[in-house]
Amino acid sequence: MAARLQQWILPLIAVLAAAYGLYHAIALAWLCDDAFISFRYAQNLVSGHGLVFNVGERVEGYTNFLWTLLIAGGLSTGFSAEGTAQVLGVMFYLGTVVLLLAVPLGRESRSRAGEMVPVAALALGLHHHASSMASLAKLTSCCRSRSPPEPRTR
Repeated sequence: MAARLQQWILPLIAVLAAAYGLYHAIALAWLCDDAFISFRYAQNLVSGHGLVFNVGERVEGYTNFLWTLLIAGGLSTGFSAEGTAQVLGVMFYLGTVVLLLAVPLGRESRSRAGEMVPVAALALGLHHHASSMASLAKLTSCCRSRSPPEPRTR
């Protein structure tokens, strides 16, 4: 019975760490100001103007083609760009953690990796910066609420 308990205790710890990481990612959700560049391209795409920042100007100013298309997909279904980005960011973070959990657990028991705790999932779930970067929503609100810095005097 002790071996059976030991077989499930380490993966259980990793799952709990992943759940904590998900909670942390949602609690620390924020949006980087650069995201609004992609949001504008996505909005213009959905509006029928193509992948342009300003209508009539053909300049490629996004660096994340697939992400911009995913945001456009959210916009075309009636969701906001901000909400779509946050939900997708957390979903991709959670998917990464789940994959890191599933790969070692799915290996055959003759492999040493199949007996070990999924360390990568545990680390990702508990890592503050990984979970805080899972979605991007607070930076803009923090920047807006702060007053500009005082000018330095000599």
